Parts: sequence; structure tokens; C-alpha cells
Amino acid sequence: MTNAASEYFNRNWELYTESVNSGALFHQEMYATFGAILNDHFPDQAFSIADFGCGDLRSTAKLLSAPVFKIKNLIGVDGAADVLNLARANTAHLACEKTFMCEDMLSACAKLPDASLDVIFSSYALHHYSLAQKEAFLQNCQRVLRPDGIFVLVDGVRARHQTREQWIEVLESNFLAKAQHSPKDHEQCFEHVRSSDFPETLETFASIAQKQAWKKFQIALDKGHCACQVFSK
Repeated sequence: MTNAASEYFNRNWELYTESVNSGALFHQEMYATFGAILNDHFPDQAFSIADFGCGDLRSTAKLLSAPVFKIKNLIGVDGAADVLNLARANTAHLACEKTFMCEDMLSACAKLPDASLDVIFSSYALHHYSLAQKEAFLQNCQRVLRPDGIFVLVDGVRARHQTREQWIEVLESNFLAKAQHSPKDHEQCFEHVRSSDFPETLETFASIAQKQAWKKFQIALDKGHCACQVFSK
């Protein structure tokens, strides 16, 4: 993620964790969907996976701990060094090769070898980048994935004719209804959102998938202000 976003999450990871636990971003539903996608694509097959903008990897590690999944190797990428240390601890029990990269997710993806991964996952991180950077990241994901590999993207999304400001209003309303933040914490959270969140529409992602010749683009779960999308190579 961007330097500004990394600095924010280094300082405020506990606040973000409270937001996750509140259900304001539908993390439970998104990860359940991600698990079903993995099970459909790799029912009896070991796979390699990278999580870009991985945070503390708590939810991903919990999901991958299920006996049904066979993990060859896991790469965790995040620019927030303190949070990445939590990721190391949260994945210690996973019996697979693990690599951690403390850097911007765009530059990290660009460094990975061609056709080296089966799964790429990113949750609530790509929206910190410009449209051109998002396109470049998707292109690199396609390069890094093996044939029949998948990129699963969970992120904030705007409705077709919704402005960024309108999307922020919807998100804030949802947070006010679900998250039990103090007024100070709420303002701190949305100061970050207003300065760093730049969601695209699902139609934009579908257009990118078509332009880059992904084999298939699927909206696996749409919750209005956020969605789970699958790009298949």
C-alpha cells in the first residue's frame, strides 16, 4: 500500500481491527466467500498464495488453517512493518514455507517471477492507489499467476454512477451504525478514508479484465459499498 496508508496502519492497527470486528466491511462474509472460491478451484490440490496488503494475516491464516486446504507456500506483503510482525506470529502454526515482504504491494508484485503463484489475494488495500496503478498491479498479477491461477480482490467499490464523496457517505453511515468507535476514533478513521480511499466501480474492474484479456471476471459477492471479485487467468 502507499506510504501514507502504511504509516496510518502502523499507528492505528488496533482501531482498524475494531472496524473489522464490527462487521462494517463485511469481513466475515468476504472471507467465507474467499474460502469457497479456494475450495472450488483447489479441492484436492496444494497451492501457493500471496496476500498483498496482508495486514496481520489473522483472517487469512485462520482460513488457510482449515484441513481442506494444502498450502505449498505463503507470501505476505505489507508496507506497515509493525503490522507485518503480527503477521509472522499469526502464521507461525501454518506448516508451509513463508515469506514476508515489507514494502509497497505494487513494487513487491513486480519483483515476483513469472508464473510463480496459484492464488493472489488482496483485501481492502488496492483502493489506496490510482486507477493507473490498479491497472498495473492487475497486469503484474496476471504475469505472476500460473495458468488457471486466480486473483481474488476484496475491496471497496462504488456504484455505477456514485461519486467518491457519495461512496464515503455510505461507508460512514455503515460505520456509524455498526462500529462502536469514540467520536475521536471515528474522525481519525474517516480522515484516513477521505485522504486515501479511491474506490473504483465494478464496471471499471470488468473493463480492465477485458482489456487485459483475463480469461474470466466474476463478482463473487457484492455488498454495495464493497465486493469480492475473481480474476481468472
